[in-house]
Parts: sequence; structure tokens; C-alpha cells
Amino acid sequence: MRWFHVCPGAKENKTYFHPDRKIMTVFYTIPIILFPYMFNPASHTSWLLVKGYYPLTHFFYCAVLLFNYFGFASLSPRR
Repeated sequence: MRWFHVCPGAKENKTYFHPDRKIMTVFYTIPIILFPYMFNPASHTSWLLVKGYYPLTHFFYCAVLLFNYFGFASLSPRR
């Protein structure tokens, strides 16, 4: 229910009520790169892809979350 229902006030000013929706969309769609490993786990090439994917993305995710938490990075302009 929460995914489909948005109050009228939140619909009018999306960036104020949901400032991180764009970056969260990116975070949830990046793991699509792991599909080759899911479909063929015996492949050495797909295993190298997974080994390279996790360290890079997790460091990036942690950096973005820390910057947002401490206020160094802002996804929406302050008013």
C-alpha cells in the first residue's frame, strides 16, 4: 500500500518529502550487473565480476551514506 499511495502534499513537493529517491533507485538497480553470475555461477568470468563488484560498490555506498548523514553532501538544495 505504501508504494502506491502518496499523500497530495507529498506529490506536489517530491524533492522535499523524498530527497533520496533518485540515489536509492540507483542503489537498487546497480545489482542487475550480477545477473550473469546468477544465471551461470560456474563461469570464472562471472565470478571475477562478482569479486570486483562488491568491494567497489560497498565502499561507494558507505561513503554516500556517511556524507549524507554528516551533511557533507546534499541531494536537494536547502531552503
